[in-house]
Amino acid sequence: MSYHLDMKNIAENSLLPKALCALGLTRHIIGVTFFFDRRDYEASSVRPLKTTMSYCALARLATLGHGRKTDAAGISCPGARRALGFVPPDEEFSSGRRYQSLGMYKDLECARLTAAEVSLMPEAIAGVAVQPLSRCQAPPQVVLAICNPNQAMRLVQGYIHQFGPPPPMTAMGMQGLCAELTVRPHVARAINVSLLCSNTRFTCAWGDHEMGTAMPYAAFMAALRGVLGTLNASESDKSKRVIAARARDGNLDMDIRPGSAYYAPPSARPARSADQTPAQRSPATSENNGRRP
Repeated sequence: MSYHLDMKNIAENSLLPKALCALGLTRHIIGVTFFFDRRDYEASSVRPLKTTMSYCALARLATLGHGRKTDAAGISCPGARRALGFVPPDEEFSSGRRYQSLGMYKDLECARLTAAEVSLMPEAIAGVAVQPLSRCQAPPQVVLAICNPNQAMRLVQGYIHQFGPPPPMTAMGMQGLCAELTVRPHVARAINVSLLCSNTRFTCAWGDHEMGTAMPYAAFMAALRGVLGTLNASESDKSKRVIAARARDGNLDMDIRPGSAYYAPPSARPARSADQTPAQRSPATSENNGRRP
C-alpha cells in the first residue's frame, strides 16, 4: 500500500492537536527515523545518545519528551540491533537456538518458527533517531504510540476508515518495540498493534494497561483524519463529554455530537428498574438500538 507523504512541518499540522484531543493519549507520540547513510546520521540535528541503553529505553525517553539519535554502539540489546538492521541475523537466531535459550518455547521448532516471523530490517542502517513526533522537522518513517487498548482500537478504526482492512497484524509477545512497533510497520507499510514483550515491560516499567500501535507516518496522518471522522459514530456520550472538556481546555473547535453513536448512547437508554428482566427491555434500547454495526 502506498501513501501520499505530507512534507509540511509536523508541528504546524492543525490535524494533530484535534486528533490527540480525541484520543486522550498520556504519552508523547514517537517518530522514528532511519538513517541509511552515515553522512545523513551525522548531519541530523537530533541530540546524540551519550550512553548505552536498550532500544526500548530510548523509545520510553521519547514518550516522555526527550529525543535522541544513536548508532549501533548506543543500543545495548542484541535483539534490537538485529531487528533494526545494525547487524545481520546469524545462524543461531535463524535456527531458533537463540530464542529456545530464553525458555519461552516448548521446543526448538516452535522457537525457529517464531524467529522466522520476527520482522527484520531488509537493509543495513547507519543510525536511528527516536523523538517526539511534534519535534520532528521532517516526516519520520514510522510513528508509534504507547496507548491503552481503547486508544489502540480508535487508531485501528481511524486507519480502516481511510484505507480499509490492513494486512494481518503481528503480535507475538517478543521484541515488541523494536520488531513489532518499529520494523514491522516500516516493511509491511501498514499499521501494526503490539502487546509489547516481557523484556520491554520490565525494562521500561510500562503499565499493565499499556500496549503499542504503529504505522508509517503518512498512514498515521490519514488515520488521524479517520479518528476524527469516526469520533461521533464510535464514542459514547460519556466519552464525548470528556473529549469536549479537553477541547475546551485546548481552545479547539471540534465537531462533537451527543447521541450519534452507531450503538445506543447510554444517555438515551431509559432507567432500568431493579426487578426488570433483560427480556422485558424494549427492542429500541438494545445494544445497537435496532441498528447493525
